[in-house]
Amino acid sequence: MFSAKYYDIETGLIYFGYRYYIMEIGRWLTRDPMEDRDSPNVNLFVHNNPITSIDWLGMLTWNNNPTMWTVSTIVSRGLSFGSIRRWEFTPSDMAMTVPRMRINFDCCPCALFFWKLCPSGITVNFKSQVYIRPSYPSADEEAWVRRCEMDHVTDYTDWANSIGKPLAEETEKALSKRLWWTQDKCGTDIRNAMQEAMIPSIVVEAMLPSIEKHDRSGRHDWYSTNKRP
Repeated sequence: MFSAKYYDIETGLIYFGYRYYIMEIGRWLTRDPMEDRDSPNVNLFVHNNPITSIDWLGMLTWNNNPTMWTVSTIVSRGLSFGSIRRWEFTPSDMAMTVPRMRINFDCCPCALFFWKLCPSGITVNFKSQVYIRPSYPSADEEAWVRRCEMDHVTDYTDWANSIGKPLAEETEKALSKRLWWTQDKCGTDIRNAMQEAMIPSIVVEAMLPSIEKHDRSGRHDWYSTNKRP
């Protein structure tokens, strides 16, 4: 496990904010603050999947899920936060790659009839979904399209690792300090806060630069043989 959290030299423990982690044996020192609502194993760490999942505070979990390839000319455009718009490929569209994020969390009651973000924190499931046509003029052209779309997948994954995860952590950290009068208000505000933080970032810092770099530059133009990657 890799973590940038505080390491206590005297005790050999790593401090995650809500509990300590014992690196030598791969276990937490205390029970999960959410107890057994997530799993009967109260010492579980990121669902036993530290390869693709990260937990900064002992709360937030970020999952980089495998790329989804969809054979369809109907594209669902959205980040799974709010409404999803749909449209059909135009004759010039060879394929389309869309980043997806889905968040899961719960609101828990606390003292004086307030509600707060549960100790289980927020789980962010991130993936890229690639839409390709049912058929292409040739196998070579289909291979070319798949190769080109992987450039966008790489760009979106780089954003997730370098910008998305720290941004989600900071947003969760701020939300964990807030209280709400009702459960509905708690859920709405948390979802809106995550949406307002994540969507502008991925559009401005990942999607637009990736489109400019690969598509508008002509690098992905099948007919420009001298520009093929």
